[in-house]
Amino acid sequence: MAIKKREIEYAEEVDEVGLAVAELIRDIRAKKPIAAIAAENLTNVVKAVEGAEQVDDELEANRRVALQTMGYRTGDMVDALLKPAAPVA
Repeated sequence: MAIKKREIEYAEEVDEVGLAVAELIRDIRAKKPIAAIAAENLTNVVKAVEGAEQVDDELEANRRVALQTMGYRTGDMVDALLKPAAPVA
């Protein structure tokens, strides 16, 4: 399979929500302590929650870009679910 790099446009708030979810999945699967998960992900979760109300606006403004962003981050989430969990240090 040939994999190529491509520069893309993305919806910022959709991206932040997807990133926060993917990172939480990775850390939970790695069986990190709850305190460590909270400490490492709090900033991303706060940004995602603050921007979540703007996701509808992004969808309305440019549905194609917002959906592409969702697809991109969905790939990260699936990867976090299916890859072997990283060992806790």
